[in-house]
Amino acid sequence: MPLLVDADTGFGNAVNTYNAVRTLERAGADCIQLEDQVSPKRCGHFNGKAVIETSEMLGKMGSSQKTENKAR
Repeated sequence: MPLLVDADTGFGNAVNTYNAVRTLERAGADCIQLEDQVSPKRCGHFNGKAVIETSEMLGKMGSSQKTENKAR
């Protein structure tokens, strides 16, 4: 059965996200969801949410992809 993990906002910047994703992959995660909200993140059901800059999210996504196949 596939393991899907909610990694919140990636626990910081692109370097933190890389480390978090790599750790989750080593633990057996098959799919990792990252949020694009600013920290501290708010529940999706409440008003007042804000998202990070596109370039910052692309950095997190790019660093996450670099871990592919290295953890297993």
